[in-house]
Amino acid sequence: MNDGRYKKIMAEEIERRLRSDAWNLQIASGVLAKKTKTRKQVLYVSSFLASAAAAAVLLVFLFGIDTGRSAAGYEEFITYQIEGTMKDVAGKKEKPSVAPAAEIKEVVLHNDTDDLIDEALAMR
Repeated sequence: MNDGRYKKIMAEEIERRLRSDAWNLQIASGVLAKKTKTRKQVLYVSSFLASAAAAAVLLVFLFGIDTGRSAAGYEEFITYQIEGTMKDVAGKKEKPSVAPAAEIKEVVLHNDTDDLIDEALAMR
């Protein structure tokens, strides 16, 4: 019995709000305030992230990061190759001088061939 009365009150309240300009302005201003707040938050977060990324790049370029990988081995590797080729060409079948297999393997597997050639040319 009270259900009918509550439904009628609810329907009248909905109609009143649909016709009310004040209600429309209140809802619209609430939506705009929320949208503005969200935009500001996105702007602050993106500014912070951009600043952090710029600082990281600046630190890398100013101070450099030592990766622990050394380029050692080029000189001995190239000398080993040259001596071996010279001895083969000269007809001597002696084993070429000192070049540990692990070092040769490291140079061949971990370093780019172009870098190897460029560095060898720079040393000459």
